[in-house]
Amino acid sequence: MLQSYTPLYRKYRPQSFGDLVGQEVVSTALCNAIEMGKISHAYLFTGSRGTGKTSAARILAKSLNCIEGPTKTPCGKCPNCIDITSGNAIDVKEIDAASNNGVEDARDIIEKVQFVPVSGKYKIFIIDEVHMLSTAAFNTLLKTIEEPPQNLVFILATTESHKVLETIVSRCQRFDFRKIKAKDISKRLEYIAKQEKIKISKDAIELIAQKASGGLRDAIALLDQASVLGLGGKEINIDDVLSISGALSQDDLYAITESLATKQPDMLIELINKIINQGNEPLLILKELVSYFRNMLLIKTAPNTDKIVDLLAVSEKALEQIKSQSQAFETIEIAQIIEKMAEYEVMLKNTTNQMMWIEVILISILHRQDIKVMKDLEKRMSALEARLSGQNIAIEPIKVQAIARPQPAQETPKPVAEAIVTTKIQEKSEIKIEKTEQVITPQAQPKQPNDDLMQHWKDLLKCMSESVRPFYLQMASPVEISSTSIIIAIKTEHWLKNIKESNKLQELETAVKSFFGKEVKISLITLDEQKEVKKKLKSSSEQKNENEPSLSPEKPKIVDRIQIEQNFDIEIEELQEIKAEIEPIRRNFKDFSDETEMVMDLFQGKIID
Repeated sequence: MLQSYTPLYRKYRPQSFGDLVGQEVVSTALCNAIEMGKISHAYLFTGSRGTGKTSAARILAKSLNCIEGPTKTPCGKCPNCIDITSGNAIDVKEIDAASNNGVEDARDIIEKVQFVPVSGKYKIFIIDEVHMLSTAAFNTLLKTIEEPPQNLVFILATTESHKVLETIVSRCQRFDFRKIKAKDISKRLEYIAKQEKIKISKDAIELIAQKASGGLRDAIALLDQASVLGLGGKEINIDDVLSISGALSQDDLYAITESLATKQPDMLIELINKIINQGNEPLLILKELVSYFRNMLLIKTAPNTDKIVDLLAVSEKALEQIKSQSQAFETIEIAQIIEKMAEYEVMLKNTTNQMMWIEVILISILHRQDIKVMKDLEKRMSALEARLSGQNIAIEPIKVQAIARPQPAQETPKPVAEAIVTTKIQEKSEIKIEKTEQVITPQAQPKQPNDDLMQHWKDLLKCMSESVRPFYLQMASPVEISSTSIIIAIKTEHWLKNIKESNKLQELETAVKSFFGKEVKISLITLDEQKEVKKKLKSSSEQKNENEPSLSPEKPKIVDRIQIEQNFDIEIEELQEIKAEIEPIRRNFKDFSDETEMVMDLFQGKIID
């Protein structure tokens, strides 16, 4: 009769605390507790799969019930140790909470705890996947776990500790089993391969360790699976591991990312079809790419990659490749590509035509909208809009040679003194002529009231730091600036609150003190309050100057129109060009909320479609 095969992960299960790989802190703490006689009545072992939680529970049970125990080094040869290893011990009960999660199951445990140990010193209950217990079952066990009978120990194991009731967690000693480092997994795999006479290359072992994601059991199971390919003394190489694990090679991931970086759709389509024809699932391709870009994001943002090498789980060669390739992407661009892929992953799971959609997904990422630096464009447009508004800058008219149009013979010619000539300096040399009524304008233009205000505001902005100046340039406008009082209008109540709660108000006070050489009272108002303040200031100014003679006669409205058109012809065209440039981006973001503007400031105005 053929003997049944024992999988390697069961054959090489740790039998002592010294065999636990990558859990030195847990091993040391439990060994010290046993030596000091501080055995708790309840333990909670939590961590990801394959990190040794159940193995540690069995080792602890053997340490407590060994004939030589309690001891931190169980003999493994006495009847108690042998029974615990085989799962037949009377005093050690292993319960699967996934299938025994009801109130009746919890009551059954309570009944059994009343019996004293038979062959060992302790009665031990190991409850695996304890988070699967219902709330009622947890509450049923609560009193027993809090005050158990003498020589009773509960060992609760779970991969999702957040689902365990806090009332249970607070009554246990908690031990977190961390993911095992790839280098520690590699050492253990080399030992097992040597013991089992499995001929496998070092690169293949490192790949298995990386694909295990910190779980030693998964790594040993994959080694066991790969061992069948080494029939006849053949060495198992990295391609064999890739073929049985369904993973993508580092070269394939690099090539796909390179096609996305350089925007080569033909290369991308060819790579996708080649990989899928090799038997790889589209969903797996997307997951591998997410992991690849995640490593790239960490490498690009971390100043010292030596400190995060354990988080990456990649070979040294792959690390250098990713580091070099990361220069082709912006940091925010990588983050947004990961976000897009995560969204597409959900959609890909629910579609029946994954082959088509993986192509659509990657091509859409390849043809992503180019990164736009919106801050400079916004500044330029805001500056031009400010110049076009009458409240910001007073414009002196451009004097142009008058040109008269020829008049029909039957009509009486009208005198023409001025005409509008608009010239597009950079693009066109056309001259636009428009005849107007004769208007007499004074030779010397009086200084407008806003001239000093805006000049003071500009000088005040220059006294601010580079980090704060753009904020005040976009979100604030001056109402009054003098050596005794300064009134600044802020766009919204939200930004007004933001200024008061941040260091922006301190920056403004520092700039004012530097500009005037003394401290001046600063008042911050909203745009709604600005109108009332302007009325009061205007009324005060009119009373002050009511007896002063007028500097110049009132100008007809047509002169204002002519002056504005003459001065702002070029500015209007430039503003239109900027608006045309920024319009594609604004289609996706029609109305910027305050929160959106804060996010755009955080990421320096860079977005990706």
